Amino acid sequence: GTANRFGHPEDDLPLLEELGIHSGHIKGKAIAVLHPLGRMRDEAIQDPDLAGPFVFAVVLGFLLSLQGKVQFSAIYGLSSLGMFAFRILIGLMSDEDVRILHIVSTLGYCLLPNLILATVQTVLLWATGSHRLALPFALCTVLWSAWCACQMFAKLYSMEHQRFLLLYPLTMFYSVFAAMTIF
Repeated sequence: GTANRFGHPEDDLPLLEELGIHSGHIKGKAIAVLHPLGRMRDEAIQDPDLAGPFVFAVVLGFLLSLQGKVQFSAIYGLSSLGMFAFRILIGLMSDEDVRILHIVSTLGYCLLPNLILATVQTVLLWATGSHRLALPFALCTVLWSAWCACQMFAKLYSMEHQRFLLLYPLTMFYSVFAAMTIF
């Protein structure tokens, strides 16, 4: 029991393992998003990890604050609204049991390309003073994020035939974050 482990640090589990945070799954999911045309590992997709999405949301808020935009409440508010909306949408489209943890995890991890956009936007804003230069890149990151989320949901909930029906609302969801980043 835990009483026997007190005072024996060599028997303690690593902190991340005790908290249920699996760095291998975080890395696998992040790599799946960064390589949208590559093969996605099933165990990484099926793990409803929330550590990565939380970190990505905080980093996005930090990058936006470097641009002079304090948007933490907007990021969490829009994320929450979108995640509940996608829970309902996918629940209506899929025959399988839809868990909100999978929705949050997938949508959060697919926010990773927007972090790249926010980084590029911050550098461009500091270097040129203009925010219009990143607009073509913003379109690419929106499509990149939407495609990755679409692929993950299709695999997770056996929705291969409904993939393109999900692509449009996912594009709108990630467009909001890109607009928040650019403007």
